[in-house]
Amino acid sequence: MTTEKKQVWVIDDEPLALHMYARVMRKINPPNATIHYFEAGEAALEFLNGGKAPNLIFLDLEMPNMSGLEFLHLLMSRLENPEKSLQVLIVSSKEIDHSHPDIQIFPVVKAVVKKPITRTSIKLFEQFLLP
Repeated sequence: MTTEKKQVWVIDDEPLALHMYARVMRKINPPNATIHYFEAGEAALEFLNGGKAPNLIFLDLEMPNMSGLEFLHLLMSRLENPEKSLQVLIVSSKEIDHSHPDIQIFPVVKAVVKKPITRTSIKLFEQFLLP
């Protein structure tokens, strides 16, 4: 019996942030996960058209052209039963927390993490990435 790989998406418009995520992911080394990096929500949505739906998303809120919240609205409309198969971690420099009304409308958002990424953030990431 083969276990299907977890699809992990990292969406952040800052190249330095994507580089940091890549370092963190190498350190955590999640087994049975395929990780995709996107500099924009539009690119992730395009990828969805030809690829597998994500199981876990690390999402920046403040991005040009399409914000993280706009991306979530579009993504949720394209997935079947996202509440059962998707978890989203908001990772943003914006002052916002899990109780914010814009976040609460998305039951798939499981945590809000303040940038920059710290050791505490990495421990939280591990809880979502490791079995």
